[in-house]
Amino acid sequence: MASAGTVALKALVHGIAEIRQFEKDYDIWQEAVASMVPDEDHPYCRALPGYDHAINSHGALLRDWEFIALVAFLDAYIEDSLLAVFRAQPLVLASSRKITYEEVLKNRDVLIEHLAQREVASLMYESHDDILKFFEMRLSITVPDNVQQNLNRLKSVRNCLVHNRRKLHQKYAGHFPALKVGEDLAAYVDVPDASAMVLAFAEFLDMRLIEKYEIPIQQATPCDDS
Repeated sequence: MASAGTVALKALVHGIAEIRQFEKDYDIWQEAVASMVPDEDHPYCRALPGYDHAINSHGALLRDWEFIALVAFLDAYIEDSLLAVFRAQPLVLASSRKITYEEVLKNRDVLIEHLAQREVASLMYESHDDILKFFEMRLSITVPDNVQQNLNRLKSVRNCLVHNRRKLHQKYAGHFPALKVGEDLAAYVDVPDASAMVLAFAEFLDMRLIEKYEIPIQQATPCDDS
């Protein structure tokens, strides 16, 4: 990845590196457990049908958690990037939204920061589609259609993991034409591929935000793929 980027990108890269390290640690634990002779009298063994089941179920759960964490890191990157833009170029905040006298008086010393936080907090409740439209309409940054589709699919998988036991919900069926509603999304919980896609999007966005809005740059820490 790029040798330098925004603070937001650096935090995203660090978060992905933590996910990868966690997965490596789990692989080491998995190999260690698989090499052990199970003690049938141990409460852990009695609580589960068998070690194979335990290892496989833990692995699937871990991948789900990693995927959910990855999307959380992506959302945090978008939020931090927007705040950086508003702080660097406050005029971007100009809109028809209203603010009360009370808000002005309470926040007069940090009014721009208050407005930036309010704008971002509102926007982050929207879908990725709406957020990307904001980038296009307000920041003049257009994200390619295929990237938008990938981000929507990523968020759809995350929502099904969190809210629907990894089963495809009717609301997101359009993103997965090969699946029927209610089918398992395990094949789409691909953390390495999703991480690469997230990083590619973040680097694309970072470069354009730096060029257009002069956001401060920091040295980025590359992910360790070894």
